Amino acid sequence: VDDALRIQSLLDDLDRGLLLELGVAKLLDDSDDPNLTRTGMQIHTPAYAAPEQLMNEAITTATDVYALGVVLYELLSGRKPFEIRRTPSEFRELVLTGDPPKPSTAILHVPADSDGRVGTKTIEEVGAQRRAHVDRLRKLLKGDLDTICLMAMHREPDHRYPSADQISADIRRHLEGKPVVASPDTLAYRLGKFYRRHRANVISSVGVLIAFIAMAVFYTVRLAEERDIALDEQRKANEVVDFVTGLFEVSDPSESRGEEISARDLLDAGAIQIRTDLADRPSVQSTMRRVLGEVYYSLGSNDRAEELLGDALEQQRELYGDEHLDTATTKIALAFLFQDRADYDRAGPLLNEALETRRRLRGGDHMDVMEATSTLAFFEETRGDLEKAERLHSESLQMGRRLFDDDNEFLAEAMTNLAGLYRILDRNDDAEPLLRDALAMQTRLYGGPHPESDSTKRQLAGLLRDTRRFDEAETLITEVIESRTRMLGPDHIEVAHTWNSYSHLLADKNDHEGALEANQKFIDIMERAYAGPHPSLGAAYNNRANMLEDMDDLDGAIEYYKRSTEMQDLVELPSRHPNRSFPLSGLASVYLRQQRYEEAEAIFLEAFELRRENFGEDHTLVSESKSNLGATLIGLGRFDEAEVLLLDAYNRFLDGRGPDDPRTELAAERLSELYGKTGDAAKAAEYLELSNPR
Repeated sequence: VDDALRIQSLLDDLDRGLLLELGVAKLLDDSDDPNLTRTGMQIHTPAYAAPEQLMNEAITTATDVYALGVVLYELLSGRKPFEIRRTPSEFRELVLTGDPPKPSTAILHVPADSDGRVGTKTIEEVGAQRRAHVDRLRKLLKGDLDTICLMAMHREPDHRYPSADQISADIRRHLEGKPVVASPDTLAYRLGKFYRRHRANVISSVGVLIAFIAMAVFYTVRLAEERDIALDEQRKANEVVDFVTGLFEVSDPSESRGEEISARDLLDAGAIQIRTDLADRPSVQSTMRRVLGEVYYSLGSNDRAEELLGDALEQQRELYGDEHLDTATTKIALAFLFQDRADYDRAGPLLNEALETRRRLRGGDHMDVMEATSTLAFFEETRGDLEKAERLHSESLQMGRRLFDDDNEFLAEAMTNLAGLYRILDRNDDAEPLLRDALAMQTRLYGGPHPESDSTKRQLAGLLRDTRRFDEAETLITEVIESRTRMLGPDHIEVAHTWNSYSHLLADKNDHEGALEANQKFIDIMERAYAGPHPSLGAAYNNRANMLEDMDDLDGAIEYYKRSTEMQDLVELPSRHPNRSFPLSGLASVYLRQQRYEEAEAIFLEAFELRRENFGEDHTLVSESKSNLGATLIGLGRFDEAEVLLLDAYNRFLDGRGPDDPRTELAAERLSELYGKTGDAAKAAEYLELSNPR
C-alpha cells in the first residue's frame, strides 16, 4: 500500500472538516460579535470533537490535542475510537462517559453489524495496509502507542499532552526505543526500553508515525498562528466590554447626580467617548463605531448611524483591508441602512463584497457564509428581483441542511425565510410545508413558546389568512400575541407588529371594528416606542387608512394616507423610495372612488413610475398601478389608453396569479366596464364573466 496516498487521503479529510478542531476553533463564541444575530452554535466534526466541545465549554489547545489523538488512533487501528453510527445524543453520551478501547484492542474488534469489517476495511486489510499480520500489529501497538493515544484523548483536558509537539516528542522517543512521557517511569519499563532500543525492526508502521509527526509539527505552527488571532479577538472583546461598562456607569446616581439618563443620552455620550478614549485602540474603536451605528439605525437615527458605520468601514479598511471578516460585517450593517433608503446602488455592492469575502475566508459551507447569503437574498427580495432572491434563499437553506444534520434553529430560520418569499410569489403550496416543518423543528428545539417559533407562527398565520382559513390563523396569531406580551412586555415592537398582523386578519374577516381596534394598539405601541418620527409609523398610518377605506370612511382614509406621507417626509425618506408609492396609491384610489379623476391620475402616475423604477416592469405592484391608472382613464374618457393598460395588467395577473386572484378579477371587471362604454357588448360580457368565474 502506498503510504503517500494514504497520507494524502488523511489530509483531504482534514481539509473537509477536521481543521475546525486543529486550531481554527475560535476562543470567542459568535455571540461576542454584536453584529451577529445567530448565536450559540457548536461547530465541530463529531468524530473528532473533544468532550469540552460537546459540552459547549471553553476551547483550548487541549481540544486540538484531543483531535490529534483521534487521528493517531485512526492511523494505527484503522477505526475511530467511538462508533459514530448513533444518534447525536447517544454519541455525545458515549464520548462524555465511556472510554475508548486501546488501539491494540480496537484492531481486533469487529462491530456486530459490519460483516467482519472495521470501518470500511476488513481486519486483514488493516494489517496489510500497515505491513504486518494482525497479531503482530497488535503487539506493536500494545504498550507505548496505546498509552500515547489514550493520554492525548483523555476525557479531562488537564490530563492530556500540553501541546501537539509534546505528542510528536513522545512518538519520537518511542521510535528511538526511549521511555515515553505517557508511560509509568518504572525500572522494569526503562530496562525494557533499553533492550528493545537496539532491535533493527522496532516497529513496522514507522512510516505512518513519521507522517503523523510531520503533520503534528505542521499543525503546531498553524495552531500558534490561529491562537494568536483568537487571543487578539479575546483581547478586543474584553476591551469592548470594558468600554461599554464604563459607558453605563454614567447612569449611576453618583455620576448622573440624580438626573434621568436615557438610552439616547448614553449613545450620544458613547459616540463622543469613542473618538477620544479609544483613539489609541483603533481595532476596538472601529468595532464600537459599528455597534453604536447599528443601535442608532435601530432607533431610526439613520444620519447618525451612517456617519458611525461609514467611519467604522473606512477605519477597518485601513487596518485590515477589504479581505477581513470585521470589514465584511460592517459592510453588511451599512448595506442594511442603504437598503432601507432604497439606495440599491450602494447597498448591493457592499453585500456582494461581504459575501465573497466570507466565502473566501470561511470556505464553502459556514454559518457566516449562510448568513451573508440570506442577507443578500433579502436585499434582492426587497428590490424586486424575486428570481435571484429565490435562488439565494434556496442556496442558504441547502447550505444549512449540509451544515446541520439534526434540528437546528438556523436551519429553521432559513426555511422560514424561503417560505416568506414563496408567500410574496403567491406560492402558498410551496410555503406552507416549509413553515409547518420549521415550526415543528422549533417546537422540538425549544419545547415551548420562543421568539423564533413565534415569528414562524406569525408567518404561518399570514399564509392561512391569505388562503381564508381564518379560524386556524386566528388561533395562531392570538397565541403569538399572548406569548410575546408575556416574554417581551406589552410595549415591545414585536408585540406591535403582531397586533398589526391581527388587524389585517380581522379586516379580511370583515370585522372592521376589531381591525381598527387592533390597528390602534399597533399605532399606540409604535408611538410610545419611538417617541418621534419613525418610518414604521408611516406604515402603521397607511394600514389604518386601508381599513378606513374598506369601511367606506373615505374622509378618514384620506386623513391617514396623508399622515403616512407626512411621516415619510419627517423621517426624510428618499423621494424615489418604493415605500412612497403605498400611501400615494391609496390616496389616489380614494380619489378614484370619489370620481376626482384628474387628481387620481396625477397621483397614480407618480406611484406607477416609482414602482416601475424600483421593481421593474414585471412586478405585481407595477401591474396593480397599470390597472388603477387604466380605471382612472376610463373615468376621463381616454378609452384607448385605458385599454392598453388594462389588457396588459389583466394578462400579467392571469399568467402570474391565475384567474381567481382578486387582482385578476378586478382588471377583468374594469375591462368589462371599458367595453361597455365603447359599445363592444360581446367583450363586455366576456370580461364580466371572467371577473367572477366562480
